[in-house]
Amino acid sequence: MHLGSVELGHIRVDVIDGGAVWMDGGTIFGVVPKPLWSEVSKPDGDNRVRLSFLSLLVRTEEATIVIEGGSAAHQPPKMREHFKADDSRLLETLSSVGVEADDVDFFIPSHLHFDHVGGATTPNGGAPVFPAAQYVIQKAEWQEANNPMGINRNAYIPGDIGPLHSARLLLVDGAANIVPGVSVAKTGGHSVGHQMVKVGERAGEMLLFVGDIIPMSQHMNPRWTCAFDLFPVDTYNVKMDILTRAVNEGVFIAPGHGGHAPICTVNRTSKGQYVAQRLPCIAEPES
Repeated sequence: MHLGSVELGHIRVDVIDGGAVWMDGGTIFGVVPKPLWSEVSKPDGDNRVRLSFLSLLVRTEEATIVIEGGSAAHQPPKMREHFKADDSRLLETLSSVGVEADDVDFFIPSHLHFDHVGGATTPNGGAPVFPAAQYVIQKAEWQEANNPMGINRNAYIPGDIGPLHSARLLLVDGAANIVPGVSVAKTGGHSVGHQMVKVGERAGEMLLFVGDIIPMSQHMNPRWTCAFDLFPVDTYNVKMDILTRAVNEGVFIAPGHGGHAPICTVNRTSKGQYVAQRLPCIAEPES
C-alpha cells in the first residue's frame, strides 16, 4: 500500500506499507507496563500489536533505492500463523508507482532480521528480488546473520539469508556514502550490525530511517525500547542522539515499522516528553 511521498530537495521518498506481522506487545515495548503501551498501540485478543513491513522508495538524480524489505515469507507455516503474517506487498506497490524490481540500484536493510529482509528474496527462497541492485549491509550484521549466536537463531531465517549470497553485496563497516544524498551509519543496539539511513543533504530537508532503534512512532519515549535489543544501552544512546537532532534541526524520522506516523517530525513538550507528529502528506497505515 502506497502511503504517500515527500520531497527532500531533489530527492523523492515514497512510503510503502508492505503488509505486517503481529508481535507480542510485551516484547515490542519491553519493560513498559501494558496499561501504558496499550494506550498507544491497541493489542488484539492474543496481546499482539501490528508492525508494518515499512519500506521507503528513494529516487535521487543518480539512483533508485529501496530501504527495507520486510516479510515473513520464509518462516515455517506455524510461525507465520503465530505472527499473523501477511504476504509481502512490496513489489506490487513499487510497480504501482512506476518502479519494477529490475529498476532498483540499491537495496538497504537496517538489519537482517526476517521482518526487515524477508521480502528482498523470492518467496521460494531462490534468489534476490532486485537482480541489478547492490545490497548494502554492515559487515558485522552479515557475519552474525551467517553464524548467529544462540539467542539470535530465530531472528535470521536461512530462507532469507541464503539467497543473499548470490546478490551483489556491498558490505560496509560503519558510516558510508552510497550516492549523493544517501548514506548509512552503523548504530548497533538492536542487533550487532544494525544501521540507519540518512536521506537528504540539508537540515529541514533530511530524513533518518532509524530501523528498530525506534520501532514505531509510539516509541518516542527514550526508555521505551523493545525486548529484542541485544544492547539496550546503545539503543538508548543512539535514540537520544536521533531525537535531539529531530527536535533541534527539524530532521524527519522514519521509524522501522512506521506506527501511527510513518514519517514524522518530533517536538519536545514543556515536561520533556518527545512527541511524534505525522507529516500530513503521509497516510497512517492500516490498524
